[in-house]
Amino acid sequence: SDGNPGTEAKPFKTWDYAVGRCTATGTAYAHHDVILLMPGHAETISAAAGVICDIIGVQHIGLGIGTNRPTITFTATASDIDITVDNQYFENIIFKNAVDALVEPIDIAASVDGVTFYNCEFNDPTAAKQTDRWMLTAATNTEICLINIRNYGSATAGAVAWVTFVGTGKVDIRGCYSTGDFSAANIEFKTTLSTNLFITSNMLDQVNAVGPVIEGNSLTNTGVVAFNTMHAAQDGDAIWINNMGNVYLAENYGVNNTTGETGILEGVASV
Repeated sequence: SDGNPGTEAKPFKTWDYAVGRCTATGTAYAHHDVILLMPGHAETISAAAGVICDIIGVQHIGLGIGTNRPTITFTATASDIDITVDNQYFENIIFKNAVDALVEPIDIAASVDGVTFYNCEFNDPTAAKQTDRWMLTAATNTEICLINIRNYGSATAGAVAWVTFVGTGKVDIRGCYSTGDFSAANIEFKTTLSTNLFITSNMLDQVNAVGPVIEGNSLTNTGVVAFNTMHAAQDGDAIWINNMGNVYLAENYGVNNTTGETGILEGVASV
């Protein structure tokens, strides 16, 4: 019950209520509050701003393992979690889509910095439930980290990208697995220059027959894309990494759709 004291024996009922019990101090270091989502906790978000992360510097940590991790299910196209302040950390939580054409369920507000998702799962569980994009950042966001994430997208057309970055600085995508049918790309950078990109050691699967795996915007984006293993559904003229500007490429391995074939190194060799 949200009338409980919020202890392990008598927890709050909802995640949003727990956020409201955290302490804002008005500084970038905040009060270092931690919210623990209990094993087996299940919560439905049916409208926009179903959870509002508006207290700076809070850690949101799910307990449990496997299917016993806390699960947050989005049930309307506009339902989302709003992240409106800096320094938010999310760990070991399952985010599940239960509607067709879910739009940006992780909503990071403009000028918010320091958002990390670690060891979480994003899940479109059936062919009829595609998430447009799980995350769409703004040109004023920095330090957005996705580490050890599993994104299980639908193999049916409908999604645009797993995540899209618009002019974002200090993007760290590391050790992730993502699969789906994305019309734009698995990971997309568009519209505005992005800087200090760090995309390493990911396994990325693009089921769409024409879309690349990592798509840039032909601007002078900077950073490094390295040690990624990528699959593109095109046969013969597969595009794995496209239009990434001044980003350095190193040891990225791509394979296309022909059964039984091995892959090649992506990019033109340095001389």
